[in-house]
Amino acid sequence: MKQNLIACVLFLFFGVLGVKSEPVILALHHEGNVTFYYDYQFDAAQEAAVDGDTIYLSEGTFDGTMWVRKPIHVIGGGQKTIINGYLVFVNDVYPDGFVVENLKVKRHVHPDQHASVGMRLRKVWAEGIEHYNTSITDGYFVSCYFEDVNLANMVNTSFVNCKIENVSSSASGNNAVLLMNCNINNPDGVDGASFMNCNS
Repeated sequence: MKQNLIACVLFLFFGVLGVKSEPVILALHHEGNVTFYYDYQFDAAQEAAVDGDTIYLSEGTFDGTMWVRKPIHVIGGGQKTIINGYLVFVNDVYPDGFVVENLKVKRHVHPDQHASVGMRLRKVWAEGIEHYNTSITDGYFVSCYFEDVNLANMVNTSFVNCKIENVSSSASGNNAVLLMNCNINNPDGVDGASFMNCNS
């Protein structure tokens, strides 16, 4: 009887451990060298990075919002790399191209209080893109999935091979946004956008 009780307790204990998600491990690639960090050290890894460096994220869960403050590359391991919050871009301009790719964001992607120029995402799954009091210029989103995209205050921005559940509002000016080869469930009532080879 006692052995059965111990077995049940161990089963429940390891079952709970199995449910708990594994944290993300970070690997900063800088000038041919690799430095490893824990998920809670993302800011430290970013501080050590220079423009153009890459931070790789393992599969697992990054607990909280990720604030990207430099023009670096952040590359995950697919939908099993999960940002358990928002993905926020802090810099105003990304002159050499900025890429976040191959990860899942539980909440929205958005620039911080400043306008974002050159925001680029590839293979990112997210609730959507938010930019209430700011703008996105020269944005480039490839093979992404968004539940909702508000086109307001977007200029010269492209969505290519994306799946979007809902596109809302009007873009900033004629043909300010290009949606090409996209699967869009609800494109109604949208002005200032060009649709090429999109189905809905």
